[in-house]
Amino acid sequence: MLPPINLSSLLSLKLSGASWVEQENGQSSSRVFRLDWPDRPSLYVKWGTERAAEAIIDEFARLEWLSGKVPAPKIEHFESERQNACLLSSAISGVTADQFLTGRQKDLMDVIAAIAKFLRLFHQIEAKNCPFDASRQRLLRRARENIDSGYVDTTDFDAERLGWTAEQVWDALIKTQPNEEEYVVTHGDFTLDNILIADGQVIGCIDVGRLGVGDRYRDIATFWRSLRKFGEIARRQFLTEYGIDDIDQRRLEFHLLLDEFF
Repeated sequence: MLPPINLSSLLSLKLSGASWVEQENGQSSSRVFRLDWPDRPSLYVKWGTERAAEAIIDEFARLEWLSGKVPAPKIEHFESERQNACLLSSAISGVTADQFLTGRQKDLMDVIAAIAKFLRLFHQIEAKNCPFDASRQRLLRRARENIDSGYVDTTDFDAERLGWTAEQVWDALIKTQPNEEEYVVTHGDFTLDNILIADGQVIGCIDVGRLGVGDRYRDIATFWRSLRKFGEIARRQFLTEYGIDDIDQRRLEFHLLLDEFF
């Protein structure tokens, strides 16, 4: 099958004979394909241009740094030129946590406990040697740049902010800045869709293009939000298993607001 995207001659040869299946890719403007062969392991290709290419370059750099620290896809090939980027990575077995929990309500609390344990381990990665900055100052600058460049999709705001303008969210964000922060290596998009599960256990994470040293509540808030459809009991279970007795509401709200711009 011919590849449905533009690839270098080297990569086209490397991927010859594959069956290409395009994957849903959330809010990203990149294109993602699963490549299957009858006689070799499956791979994933992520391809994009311009801003999507920049995000793929970011993911490549972070996957390279993360290798050996926590389970994540292995880089098989990377190329970037003329505002295009293509990342070829290994496929990790299992399904996303969201897929795994569909129709498996009885497994919910055990899976949440496993995810909380994985996040604790992720946050224990040595931060002092991490070259990627996800500090409040940098994220606020990026958020402001996204607003001024017209990149913010206001139709995708969380339900409690639907109908708000980007400037209204920005004003609320600035007013909600917390006094306390605790910097660790954060995933940056820690949701049910980016955690892989097999046999009820976490076997890895994907989509690490926003990884960086930042406040741990960056991941806590994102995952807390992704549990909305499972209710408050599930959220409390996550916080308890992670090790939080009293949630810092200000830090939680700040990072929920900040994420609206990315």
